[in-house]
Parts: sequence; C-alpha cells; structure tokens
Amino acid sequence: VVDTASHEVLYQEDAGAPWYPASTTKLMTAYIAFQALRSGEVTLQTPVVMTRNATKQAFLESGLTLGRTMTLEDALYGALVASANDVATAIAEKVGGDLPTFIRRMNAEAERLGMTGTHFASPNGLFDKDNYSTARDLAILGMEIERQFPQYRQFFAPSAVTFDGKEVKSNNQLLTRYAGTIGMKTGFLCASGRNYVGLAERNGRQVMVVMLGATTER
Repeated sequence: VVDTASHEVLYQEDAGAPWYPASTTKLMTAYIAFQALRSGEVTLQTPVVMTRNATKQAFLESGLTLGRTMTLEDALYGALVASANDVATAIAEKVGGDLPTFIRRMNAEAERLGMTGTHFASPNGLFDKDNYSTARDLAILGMEIERQFPQYRQFFAPSAVTFDGKEVKSNNQLLTRYAGTIGMKTGFLCASGRNYVGLAERNGRQVMVVMLGATTER
C-alpha cells in the first residue's frame, strides 16, 4: 500500500517476493502502447488486426476471429477492461511490429523503471515460468502509468465492454463497489491466485494497492 504523492509505503508484506503477475502484466502492455501514442508511432485510430497468433491465445478470448480489425482505442478497452488475452497480443504485434520486439521493449522499460524483480515473457500474462514480478514492482508500474498518462485513465474506468454485441464484465468489482476507484487491473491464474493492482482517490489523497496471491475473490 503506497501513498502515491509521497511514495511512502504505508504497509508491506513480502513486497519483493517474486510472483506470477497474471493479467496485471497487461499494465506494461498498456504502458508501452501509451508511450507509442505519445511518440506518434501510433494513434488511437490505428487499426489493430487479429492475427493467427493472437487468435490462438487461451482464455478470456474476445471472440474476434482471424483478420478482424478494431481501432487501438477499442483494443485497449478490450485488453484492460475485459482482460482479453488475444487482444493484448494483437496490440503488442501492432505496436512492436512483432511479438519478440514488443516483449524486449517491455523488459527494457521494466529495467528503466527500476522494476528489479520483474521479467516479462508475454504481453498478456498467461502462465510462463519466465513471466514474474513483485508487489513492489507492480506498484511502481501502476504509479508511473498514472503519473505519465493521466489522460488515459478512461481505459481503466469501465466496468464492462462489448464485443460484437456481447457484454464482457470487468473482474474489478471495486470499480462499482468502492467510491474513488480509478483502476487498474486484476489478474488470475491457477498458479498465481487472485492478483490486484488498484488505485483509488478520495479527498485529494491517492493510494496504490497491490495484492498478489489472494485465495478468494473476497
């Protein structure tokens, strides 16, 4: 638990222990995409195509088939709100040119930000023993996204998105149940348990919370 203004750690327990981040990995995918938007490499209207590799990703698929196209704006909503693994992969391929290049960029940014306990192996966080992070590192990443890109808060705010007329709800129930919640990302794998990177703001104070390995939704 971190006060984002002072960076004071208000509570910590095993904050440097390595853990599987699961879909909280998508925060780094978003961070790279936001950087690409800032530098003009892409725009929110840039088309993102569902490639063969993207459509092969497991779990929480968008249902979008090979060759379907959406804007980067819609793709970011799909990856961050619906946690669509296929869409996160398609974003990585568009922004990075190819997947290995994008993953190298993820790790270079992690190193630059001082995320010393982190290594990324995918843009979506599906199980891979080489995809790991720590609570401390994910707090750093979440705070950096908010500091550098407050204009993109809208991608973390919705409680649901719609793919081809089918509503997919966010797993982040705090968006509707805890006043002041800004985001950011949930994650779940059998190997990771339930992970949460959250940011909330009340009365001018902002707090970042990272929780890894919870055994229940409660």
